[in-house]
Amino acid sequence: MRDAIPSLAVFKHLRQIPSLDAAFADTIGDQYNRAFNVAEQAEQRLMALTPPANYNDAVQQIITTGEMPDDFRAWLTIYSNAQAQHDAERQALQGLRDRAAGACWSAVLSHTPQLLGHLHQQLADLIDRARPAVKELGQITEAEDVVRAGMAAVNAFNTLDQCWTGYLDIRKAQSRIMLNYVEQETVKNCRSHLCNDEAASDANFANLDDVFPEWRERPGQPQRTIITAEGVRANPSDAPWPERGPMQLKWFIDHGAKFWVPTQQQLEQLHTSRMWHNNQLAYELTLTPYQREQLERDRAGLKPKRGPEHKLRDRRQHPTPVEMFGNNR
Repeated sequence: MRDAIPSLAVFKHLRQIPSLDAAFADTIGDQYNRAFNVAEQAEQRLMALTPPANYNDAVQQIITTGEMPDDFRAWLTIYSNAQAQHDAERQALQGLRDRAAGACWSAVLSHTPQLLGHLHQQLADLIDRARPAVKELGQITEAEDVVRAGMAAVNAFNTLDQCWTGYLDIRKAQSRIMLNYVEQETVKNCRSHLCNDEAASDANFANLDDVFPEWRERPGQPQRTIITAEGVRANPSDAPWPERGPMQLKWFIDHGAKFWVPTQQQLEQLHTSRMWHNNQLAYELTLTPYQREQLERDRAGLKPKRGPEHKLRDRRQHPTPVEMFGNNR
């Protein structure tokens, strides 16, 4: 999240992203538009301001002509007032522009979950449009094979290509919102040093741990580190999906990826859940085979299996006659 209010140029860039502009219109509406329009008009008037005649140039003109103005005081007043008025107008327009930009910032900040939710719905609709095309393409994994598969496959690929363009636009809008309005520690936790592929992010998929388990370190997995001259570093795992393009979108749909545009709260919940799960895995690795079996039976709703400790307890509770009275013959 930014510490300072972004400039008007940032908001102009945000409005140039179609999916984000649609989200602004539906979630913030007039509140944002009015502030943006004032900031833009103030910026335009600032650029159109005509600076007053330079005082030093005017003095040089007097020296060059060799003639003093008849009323020097009036001449000086004109130049001084013009400069003062110009400076005052410039400062007022700058203040108005920055204050209006601040109103834009406040409007977006107070509606960040709604904006991300709107983008999420756009994404869900887009994936629904892409699914029939993915089904039509079937086992085709290379764009070069589409033409040989026939006209139906070509039409499906064209649809998928359009969806890919829209997908990139939504992800671009999401990244801009997360950069400016979501805590950067949360954004950082969405990535893993074991996979530097752009698509490998919790911000893109709610179930990336299932789609690509090797993208993060987990208890019980081999440590993927290598030793270099600079020291020990991670050995990134190659992502299993294709390179950026329509076929990458198809791969994620085929492999059951849960597309989403999460809020900060949803990401924090995911990260907390993953931490709990990993801690549970680490704990289970310390259990004996018998304890692990008992845990699995408990999860399945079965009665605990009687083990050595039960036999010892039974003997203490129900000793044999020999144990009670000895071997008296």
